[in-house]
Amino acid sequence: MQPTCHPRLAGRIILVSGAAKGIGRAICLRLAGEGARVACADLDATGAAKTAQEIGSAAIDIACDVTDAGSARNAVEQTVRAFGAMHGLINNAAASSVSGTVVELDRSDWDQEIAVSLTGAFLMSKFAVPPIAAAGGGSIIHVALQFGRVAIAGSAAYCAAKAALVNLAKVMALDHAAQRIRVNALSPGAVATHRLLESHGTMERAAAALVPKHPIGRIAQPEEIAAVAAFLMSEDANFITGSDLLADGGYTAWWGCTAPMVLLSRARLTMTGVNHHRIDERQKMGKGRRLSGWIFGEIVDTPQLDGCSEMGTSFEFRHLRGRHRAALKRQ
Repeated sequence: MQPTCHPRLAGRIILVSGAAKGIGRAICLRLAGEGARVACADLDATGAAKTAQEIGSAAIDIACDVTDAGSARNAVEQTVRAFGAMHGLINNAAASSVSGTVVELDRSDWDQEIAVSLTGAFLMSKFAVPPIAAAGGGSIIHVALQFGRVAIAGSAAYCAAKAALVNLAKVMALDHAAQRIRVNALSPGAVATHRLLESHGTMERAAAALVPKHPIGRIAQPEEIAAVAAFLMSEDANFITGSDLLADGGYTAWWGCTAPMVLLSRARLTMTGVNHHRIDERQKMGKGRRLSGWIFGEIVDTPQLDGCSEMGTSFEFRHLRGRHRAALKRQ
């Protein structure tokens, strides 16, 4: 990996967790391409080594379990020993997510998500802040997700961990500003990585499910998220701290109002679907059934709407467990 003509990260030494593949690998390659020396850390030691080998002499690989304090400390110490200093940390390690409500999730699933995503970022930061401060300051990034801003049903642990990362960045920005350490969250939308393959089976299925939720009309490539991380690590972002930088293709802007997921307050939906649909154990609605109150669902096929809803407009409406044609009418 050769630096660019004007490497804005020349002389910077940055430790990246979750470096074996996906976004983490792309970040490592981008940082090195902009002149940084990179410590590629991952629980997958073989994957971390492959990433470092792609970069060459400007990188080292470190086997690291971010949930273990001794392993996190060792990753930081190895980085400093290898390169002489440390200027940045990118907390990108993430657990394999398990879906479920708080009722459905096992305690072990909850603990694993929090341990990797949140406690891992805490431990890595705990040991990284002193050497970064000693080097005169630098930058820390917690890679979160758009679900730190908006939620998705059935992902209690996942959404909670990502939201906590966003606020951890804010409090760390306050705590360490005097040490010239900037701390930010970076929140992507859907990104074409192995995680989408794990959750959807193929990229085609992932795109079919997720592209409609991104106004930009596609999902991101890992290199695009890496470019944002490199920016936050650079002096170009010197006045940015305590922020959550959304690189989500408009996902959260869309959900905020004219969204694929909408909350319709004090409206009446006339359901015209032919299939009966269970709302809960006590109530069903189907053809001709009217329901007043709060409805949470997904508009999947609609004409251009003005604002969050247009009274009297017909649209296809997908509830969390079904799909209907519907018309929104005034109370």
